[in-house]
Amino acid sequence: MSANITTATISNKKKPLWFYQSNQNPFDPNETKEWELYSEFENEYIEEAYQQKELEVHLQNYVIDFKRGIQYTMNDTNKQKPVKREVVNTSQYIRTERFSYPDRANRSFIPYGDYFSPFIEHWRNRNQALFKSQDEPNWSTIVEQARKVRFIAFYLRLFNHSLFL
Repeated sequence: MSANITTATISNKKKPLWFYQSNQNPFDPNETKEWELYSEFENEYIEEAYQQKELEVHLQNYVIDFKRGIQYTMNDTNKQKPVKREVVNTSQYIRTERFSYPDRANRSFIPYGDYFSPFIEHWRNRNQALFKSQDEPNWSTIVEQARKVRFIAFYLRLFNHSLFL
């Protein structure tokens, strides 16, 4: 029952997010406004400065001027972009960084075997009895082993967590 209360509480939380206008000519009224979200780290850094009532915050080569609502480069103060702060409900907010993946490497850093990784090949060699033939593994036994490992991992995490309470 408390899990439902916790979930309801979490879903009603508000989170401030910072955006900068990313279109080519941000001050052109005829151009469609495109807003880009700052990274998770930058958002936290900007919001902290905003809450401290600072006039501006420095991000790498950029400065955000809170009073004027703009971002400009340190090298050229004429290169400006509008910024905005929006407060969103956390239940509707999806962390894009959590789901973004880096570009794939052209080739792997480790040698691949017949089953894509040395770890999997090692496991397969140790558990040859699970395979009835080369083409048809005993899936039910493999799934059962995975379930046991997951069960053990769950209790290890639970045990480690209880050590710190």
